[in-house]
Amino acid sequence: MNQDIVIKPKFEHEDLVKVNLGLYSKIPLMWIAPLVLCYLFFFKPYLDQNSQGFVPQPSDELFPYLQIAVVIFILCVFYFSIRRSTKKMLNNNPRIKEDISYMCNAESFTEKGDTFEIKHFWKDLHKIEEKKKWYLIYIQKRRAIIVRKEDFDSEESHANFRTLIDSISINTKLKK
Repeated sequence: MNQDIVIKPKFEHEDLVKVNLGLYSKIPLMWIAPLVLCYLFFFKPYLDQNSQGFVPQPSDELFPYLQIAVVIFILCVFYFSIRRSTKKMLNNNPRIKEDISYMCNAESFTEKGDTFEIKHFWKDLHKIEEKKKWYLIYIQKRRAIIVRKEDFDSEESHANFRTLIDSISINTKLKK
């Protein structure tokens, strides 16, 4: 495949939020912190209540409700902070407002705008992962470029992109 595949990306807020949630969920701390909270809020007080020297207090009646509310609040803060940071990134990044195109060939994946051109060689990329609505081209372990399937000009260019990905030697997770 010697020809370039050109993709004109559109940056949709909801798609970027979903991708960012997926990327953040791969960070171990995002799983360890809720487990620690569950232990501190649910299991430890439950074990304390069932111990021999437990003296009931009036606040024990609110025990499960308060802890559940705190965990739900923390999860909501996490979700809305990702939404906010994604929106802020879309509004404050001047490169996103430019006419951007992605060009793929057998050697590299290139991001090109009016004021910049970034070339990523396939051998330097971490992996490529296919999701239901987009491809994630991982530049680093937790940093990815999003290529939406809707952004391809035609089914032919989408098929050529898949063929290109299959032909390069990179870690891929493609759907059948």
